[in-house]
Amino acid sequence: MVPWHSHDDRPAIMNVISGELTEYASHCAVPVTYKAGDHVAEGPRLSHWRQNHGSETTILVSTDLLRKDGSD
Repeated sequence: MVPWHSHDDRPAIMNVISGELTEYASHCAVPVTYKAGDHVAEGPRLSHWRQNHGSETTILVSTDLLRKDGSD
């Protein structure tokens, strides 16, 4: 499980390596499931959480994009 959080202060990119993960987002009425090989951009005005409902362990890489000046 990835707990509820926001991307108001930084964008991110998520890559699902294996398994699957269901996202519950502030801007979607219906949850979205991501599977191995999916790439997702996470930007401003997004608050969300994710949960693995499958039987396989989910591995993902999430990279936050921080400001070069260190003001994050």
